[in-house]
Amino acid sequence: MDKRVTITGGKLDPTCYLDTNVIANDETTNFLSRAFRNNSTIEFPTSIYGYGLRTNIAPTEWISFDLGSVEGDSDWQESFDSLFNWGQATFTASINEKPGHYSIYGWQNTNNHTVLKDSGRLKSNNFGCGLSIDQKVCETVTLFGRYGWANPQVSRLESAWSTGFQ
Repeated sequence: MDKRVTITGGKLDPTCYLDTNVIANDETTNFLSRAFRNNSTIEFPTSIYGYGLRTNIAPTEWISFDLGSVEGDSDWQESFDSLFNWGQATFTASINEKPGHYSIYGWQNTNNHTVLKDSGRLKSNNFGCGLSIDQKVCETVTLFGRYGWANPQVSRLESAWSTGFQ
């Protein structure tokens, strides 16, 4: 199908697929801080590698959709007793013939969470959404920005943003 559909399965790292950014997504070549690698509001599984399945559909060159699910607690026991799920739409655009990527996403972590204002409730899921943008502005400068929000009933960090350039 001319690389319009990609299916990835096995032991997956969801940080490679969700909240991706051209210049702020790799701690070995970009920023050393995890705060810049992915949005801090996303509650990725504690051990980021887990059994999972991910599908990317790119009907045109300027838009792609990514859907995925991995084991939420990454304990390698009772697989899929909890899940980390995501969906992301990425738009690719050129401004003055310089490439840019604009992503909007949502995620859910189905591990049991304690509701912060009602510690007796342990069955609440965590979920959130966010934006990730990178845009080349000239041959030597690329700007990036991120914003994320998470369920304030179970997340200690409700929203976060980061911005920078390379």
